[in-house]
Amino acid sequence: MEKHGGCGPGDRRSNLGEEGYNPSQLLDHLRNLLLKQEWYHDYATEESRKPLPFVGRFSVNSHPARARSAEIRVVVSRESLSA
Repeated sequence: MEKHGGCGPGDRRSNLGEEGYNPSQLLDHLRNLLLKQEWYHDYATEESRKPLPFVGRFSVNSHPARARSAEIRVVVSRESLSA
């Protein structure tokens, strides 16, 4: 059986000993994500969008994932209908 560097063939994580491992890629992705998050925050503020009620409401230990995702779908559906 072939051994993969992570959990499976689609897993892009690398072991520290693998050739080609570049930890700066993670930092690049994080910086990119933070820039997009900041841009969207500014955009939503300019458009007078209200915060979604589920943001920051759940913790890892609060509700089962299916219940959380169902509640989020309901809110997002209502938001898209009113837009």
